[in-house]
Amino acid sequence: MKNLRLFIRGTYYHIEISGVGSPAVLLHGFAGSTVDWLSIQNRLKASHQVIAVDLLGHGKTDVPTETKRYQMAEAVDDLKEIFLQMALPPVILVGYSMGGRLALAFAATYPIYVRHLLLESSSPGLKTEKERIERCNQDTVLAEQILQNGTEWFASYWRERPIFQMKDVLDPLLNSHLQALYQRQKKSNACGLANSLRGMGTGMQNSYWSYLEKISVPTTLICGANDKKFCTINKEMQHLMPDAKLFCIPNAGHRVHLERLDAFWQIMQQHITVIDKEGKVR
Repeated sequence: MKNLRLFIRGTYYHIEISGVGSPAVLLHGFAGSTVDWLSIQNRLKASHQVIAVDLLGHGKTDVPTETKRYQMAEAVDDLKEIFLQMALPPVILVGYSMGGRLALAFAATYPIYVRHLLLESSSPGLKTEKERIERCNQDTVLAEQILQNGTEWFASYWRERPIFQMKDVLDPLLNSHLQALYQRQKKSNACGLANSLRGMGTGMQNSYWSYLEKISVPTTLICGANDKKFCTINKEMQHLMPDAKLFCIPNAGHRVHLERLDAFWQIMQQHITVIDKEGKVR
């Protein structure tokens, strides 16, 4: 695996590259990093050039102090600059949760850079101004708590949220991955998390619901059947998007790629890794 440090619009991004072939770019969720994709990277690199990005304020990427630098529009332009500096052809763009919101915003803004979109537990944002204001207030409070209480407090708080709750984890490998994720989140950068919430939290970003019917690239939507909220959102997304397929994975919650790795990988194999002679995803 090759580590790359790119100077992007005034700040350094950490990027990990492995494999060869058609490029697939992986975007992690809030409080995550490139490490979260390791199991997928190890499988996907046999057929693709895999490019995992630490988003602003996360992992080994820089942590600017200005909140405006974290806004969704800034993140979209950062991603475009990464593509340009790496001279990438249109990519398979994979995003989980926050990374999925960014992937969707990017595809809506710069569709020529995307050949296939895979969104896991993602949304186009909130529909109404009232919803956005309420969520902004919630995220602002959480950002302040992170700065006051630190990331060890945050990691404990975050893993207890209902969206991440699972029944007894009997699989020792999954339990090991969950514990490792918890330890990584304890070592997150408090300023980076707080600014990410204030800049590109769900309530802070513009709504992309009205853009869905214009996103014509093949799209794969994945959510966990136990994650009722995002299953409902993704069903509506599928209805609005011209070329979208939806997969609700049984016995999985918000983190499908972690909780049901084999099922997630099977979908990737079937829907984004088969390339025909013209270089198009079938």
